[in-house]
Amino acid sequence: MSKKGEKRMYNTSIEVRESEENQLKVLEGYAAVFNQRTTIEGYFEEMILPGAFSKTLMENKDVIALVNHNFDNVLGRTSNALLKLFEDDYGLKFELHIPEDDEYAIQIYKKVKNGNLKDCSFLFLEVVEEWDYSAELPLRILHEVDLIEISLVTLPAYEGTEVSARSKAKASNGAQRTQMKNKIKHLLGDK
Repeated sequence: MSKKGEKRMYNTSIEVRESEENQLKVLEGYAAVFNQRTTIEGYFEEMILPGAFSKTLMENKDVIALVNHNFDNVLGRTSNALLKLFEDDYGLKFELHIPEDDEYAIQIYKKVKNGNLKDCSFLFLEVVEEWDYSAELPLRILHEVDLIEISLVTLPAYEGTEVSARSKAKASNGAQRTQMKNKIKHLLGDK
């Protein structure tokens, strides 16, 4: 069975800057953050550990930068060096160079600069994960992921998700925990 890619959206800031030499436009920010719990559709919490992207950054030579996870809206990729990705203590940082002859990318740069586009997301497959079912909502800890793409997104998913999580009933007994595990597996595509 093939795995289904998972998207994660974060409300983080994207910075714009222009280099002094030939007015090169650059977008930079974080596509993912470490050690922060996030509720996923009210079913479970998730946390990415530092180093989770290390292997994929070394092995995957063609991660793509998109807008709203739309593969028709390519802004750059690591294989042409327009997209640079690296981990630091905070998370998965990116630097996206905007070519002056790419009208679509220039429009996106302007949307970021004026604050209309300010959030990030990423698409991944889990490689090494750990589950803790002892809490009210199970906790998924991502130790290693296979990164497919990063996206600049219009609406972060997590603002509304927290409301959904608060409205969920507690999973306190064994039957409820089994039901929760089955929902998680279905959500992740592990039928």
